[in-house]
Amino acid sequence: MLLKGVVILDDNNWRSFPAKNSAKSLDSYLEGREFSHDRYCHYTSLEALEKIIESHSLLIFCVDGFNDVKDSAQYGDNEKQKKYFALCLSTGINENLPLWYLYSGLNGKGGSISFTKNQIKKVIDNAKFSLVEENDSGFVDFQNLEENKDFHIMFKDLVYADEKEGRVSLKYNTQTNYIFSTDEWKIYRESNIGFVKGLIWYYEKETRLQICLEDHILSKMDLSKKYAVRMSIPENDFMKAKVTLGPEITDATISSDIAAYSNLKAFVWKTSAMGLSKYAGTIEMNLCGKCKKGFK
Repeated sequence: MLLKGVVILDDNNWRSFPAKNSAKSLDSYLEGREFSHDRYCHYTSLEALEKIIESHSLLIFCVDGFNDVKDSAQYGDNEKQKKYFALCLSTGINENLPLWYLYSGLNGKGGSISFTKNQIKKVIDNAKFSLVEENDSGFVDFQNLEENKDFHIMFKDLVYADEKEGRVSLKYNTQTNYIFSTDEWKIYRESNIGFVKGLIWYYEKETRLQICLEDHILSKMDLSKKYAVRMSIPENDFMKAKVTLGPEITDATISSDIAAYSNLKAFVWKTSAMGLSKYAGTIEMNLCGKCKKGFK
């Protein structure tokens, strides 16, 4: 199973990233670090959060829908991309302001669901996976999936790169590497498809759960339709999650902001594991209004 043999890290070694100069040494450095972060956070809208809580599941979407075109392209052509599905989790104990507005909604009134490092191990180990197909009513069951028979999983931290004029600069955690050769980077990139991105995306601090379907599953799919992989989480694991509301939801507005979301409200009553953003009431982006006015 995915989590067997997790490496125990020497905390004194994390600063050695700038000295890594080969694909092999970088692979060794990153091994096990995907489980070293304090918290793993998925930012989303309140509508999506309501469905997540109702179903105790997360939808993992195909990489062909990424907002980073180069990220999608690393998987190959359009048909090859159809095999891959990815769930992007932002790591760390602090809230990520750009992700609040990029993925939770321009009005700052979305939400996030997060797990600790111990919880995320259990979530991945204990989850059941199925392929779902989109129709007019949403995503419906298409086929149950068995790990190592129908698909395989990778869970790994991303490395961010700036490639230009025959050189490459790498960024990971708070460290930067300026000595990695372009030849070694090509080897690393080609053996870690889905786990490298351009430096402009560094703010995401992403750990990615990646699903790759086997060809016999792909052959059953109508590639003109949209699919996702549903990760169903056992209730005991799911109910340990933490839900945080976006920074423009405040004490004064919370009742009206979540009034329409019965499952979200029930989750609060059952677990008390929901809270306002640390920055609630201190941020007023007004991005929707600025869009209408042309950002003047």
